[in-house]
Amino acid sequence: MQTGTVYLVGAGPGDPGLLTLKGKACLEKADIVIYDALANESLLNYLQPQAKRVYVGKKAGQHTMKQDDINALLVESARQYAHVVRLKGGDPFVFGRGGEEALVLAENQIPFEIVPGVTAGIAVPAYSGIPVTHRDTATSVAFVTGHESPDKTEEDAQVDWQRMARSCDTLVIYMGVKNLPYIVQELKTAGLPDDTPVAVICDGTYPAQRTLTGTLQTIASQAQEQNVKPPAMIVVGSVVKLHDSLSWFEQRPLFGQTIVVTRNADADARLTNLLEDQGAQVLHFPTIEIVEGIPNPDMEQAMQQLASYDWLIFTSGNAVRIFFQQLLTDNRDIRALHDLKIAAIGKPTAEQLQTYHLHADFVPDQFTSEQLVAGMLAQRIGTNTRILFPCSNLSNPHIAEQFRQAGATIDVLPVYETRLSTPEAKKVDELKSLIQHGQVSWITFTSSSTVHNFVQLVGQEFLAEYHERIPAASIGPVTTATLEEYGLRPRVTASKHTYQGLVNAMRGDE
Repeated sequence: MQTGTVYLVGAGPGDPGLLTLKGKACLEKADIVIYDALANESLLNYLQPQAKRVYVGKKAGQHTMKQDDINALLVESARQYAHVVRLKGGDPFVFGRGGEEALVLAENQIPFEIVPGVTAGIAVPAYSGIPVTHRDTATSVAFVTGHESPDKTEEDAQVDWQRMARSCDTLVIYMGVKNLPYIVQELKTAGLPDDTPVAVICDGTYPAQRTLTGTLQTIASQAQEQNVKPPAMIVVGSVVKLHDSLSWFEQRPLFGQTIVVTRNADADARLTNLLEDQGAQVLHFPTIEIVEGIPNPDMEQAMQQLASYDWLIFTSGNAVRIFFQQLLTDNRDIRALHDLKIAAIGKPTAEQLQTYHLHADFVPDQFTSEQLVAGMLAQRIGTNTRILFPCSNLSNPHIAEQFRQAGATIDVLPVYETRLSTPEAKKVDELKSLIQHGQVSWITFTSSSTVHNFVQLVGQEFLAEYHERIPAASIGPVTTATLEEYGLRPRVTASKHTYQGLVNAMRGDE
């Protein structure tokens, strides 16, 4: 009987950037993915839309599926699909029960491959500034499960804490938070001194990561006081002392801040990426939905008449993307623009043009529609100048009006609609609760549309009561003016009207 292949893929410790290239390739070709609780769900974005997703996560006291049932599911899936991905947190063969699953596949003569992942035992300490080995300090390291029940007899116990304490400089303990008092006592009984450094790292490699440092004498009570919950990694040994000097992940400018992004992250992840690079925890609350107007007879007609235009104007990256998608669909390429000059409202739009190997002929110094028009009119655009303006259905009407007043002919071509997004009511309530309790550091607004729609989603009554708790960050003066119409005074307005400028403003760099 012919079967598919099962790929046991290590998802890494949490940060999606730590997924291996081969792991990414497996996800991209998967017909079905069977994934764990510790695998970052954002990795599922690499799947094809038709790929089936099955969650089999296991948390303390909450097992979606027993291990025997997971094993059976892998066998059954291999008999139905060509490419089966078993996505496991960290590395499949490091306390991931990957060996058990591989044995079941081998017994059933099902082809499989192991795709190693970055194990949490190395990555999480590294993200906390703790090297598990260090010259002159630690030349040996042991990875130990802390999940074993303390009720086991000495004969039944698989973890020999006495031997671990004597033989290794660094102990890295997985799944040990619940048993931390027991582990501490065992290590002390084994002869480790009370002042042995210990670190407990919660939510390692995620924006919510926090590191608790102490000693064998203090760490159990510290963890209890701080209400430490899994997932967490425990590190025991002198290398923990290096945390104070080498901590980097938790020192980034926006670390510990919760920032709401009101744009559609699926369509444009640039702002999210910039914020996460600075350490922020990003919450996506999309207020706008981009709906492409395809098929679009007006666009098709404009494509046929490109040679009749002098200028092509873009005021958004979405307009660039959709326009060139249509151009290429019509069996044309950028040579169709050989006589056209191109204007972009700002740097982000110009960068989107560069993805098509095109350089904007004009970008205003200040990225506003007023400066765009003024700058182009200064270049003697006027009578007999023909302009094509692919844009949103909500584009600023003053752009076309001012060009017409100057004698130019401008064809406004809406190529997409900006609509109100419809998040689940639960998500709206969750955001309101965070705002009420002061748990949001910033809410970013990158256009007037995001402001109008945000207000519509949270409601005018909520806004009136909690407007002082809405820490708005505005990308520019037009967006700021819209915020002020609703009685919202932004705490920062970017002086450079780009995503990077907005991030810099929140960092306090402007």
